[in-house]
Amino acid sequence: MNNSTFFELRNKGNFLKIEVIGYCHSEAELNYDKNWLSSIVQFNVGSFSGKFKAEMQTFDFEIFKKELEIAFDKLNRSATFETIEGQVNLDIAGDGVGHFEAKCLLMDQAGVGNELRCELELDQTQLPEIIDQLNKIIVAYPPIR
Repeated sequence: MNNSTFFELRNKGNFLKIEVIGYCHSEAELNYDKNWLSSIVQFNVGSFSGKFKAEMQTFDFEIFKKELEIAFDKLNRSATFETIEGQVNLDIAGDGVGHFEAKCLLMDQAGVGNELRCELELDQTQLPEIIDQLNKIIVAYPPIR
């Protein structure tokens, strides 16, 4: 497990962490299939904590990073991390003065799993670290085109 391939939203003891473990189908013929990543989602929000496995695409991280960079620059923009199978959905919205709210939907199994909805408050000063973490994921697991 490569400890540098994760990103984390954190505030006052609450956190949501997505750690990439590796490619799911590196030997696949189609590039679409090669872009699937195996991940572990860990969270501690309020009285709830847990972890589950999820598959995500390399592009999910790339898109989220670009949107977060714009949100950091503009402060009134939003960024979304959304997986194809719906296991993780993060909507981070800025208020224009440096405060961000992350509305999160987590599902322990794709399509039919239990759902947890939660919110995390973030500050603009946290975004560069999250962007750096996303960049490390993208460098370690670049999208295959």
